[in-house]
Amino acid sequence: MRALHQLGERGQPVAAVRERETLRSRPPTLDGRRIALGEQGGLGALVRMVQRELMSRGGDAVVLHHPDGAELAASANALDVEVFVGLVLDADGEGCATAYYEGMGGASPGGRRLAELIQSGLPGTLDVKDGGSRGMSLPVLRETKMPAVLCELGPASVVVERGGQVAVALRDALAAWACDPLDLSG
Repeated sequence: MRALHQLGERGQPVAAVRERETLRSRPPTLDGRRIALGEQGGLGALVRMVQRELMSRGGDAVVLHHPDGAELAASANALDVEVFVGLVLDADGEGCATAYYEGMGGASPGGRRLAELIQSGLPGTLDVKDGGSRGMSLPVLRETKMPAVLCELGPASVVVERGGQVAVALRDALAAWACDPLDLSG
């Protein structure tokens, strides 16, 4: 039993292995990449700005609106997109934090990498507190078949005022992710 337990600790969940192999086989650009942008209310204009920025770089971005994260995940799965980026407004918040899937079945390596890339640029763009990236098991992250992140943005006044800059920062993070989705440079 001890040997099996140790083997389980060293082994990688099958989903993470599949995700790594899929990400390694993709081209290193946004050209033709299918990207879902989801929002649960209040950020419709911002996700459309991000969509335009991604499309200007050759990405095939689709916008999804629904207050329920599980519904957003189901829609993204049905569209067979390569990555999901969810945006949530924290109207009273003072910063930016990005979550990726991590739970009993392991963590999403592509989601973790994208969350880190978003957090490396977005708080500075907004000039707000960096809430970091963290693993979570929210339905929108757990139920997607592709790497997924959920970015919580606040305060509302800053997000609205700097929407164009946020869109560019998210586009740049996704472009960097497409080029190196698993941080293979290090």
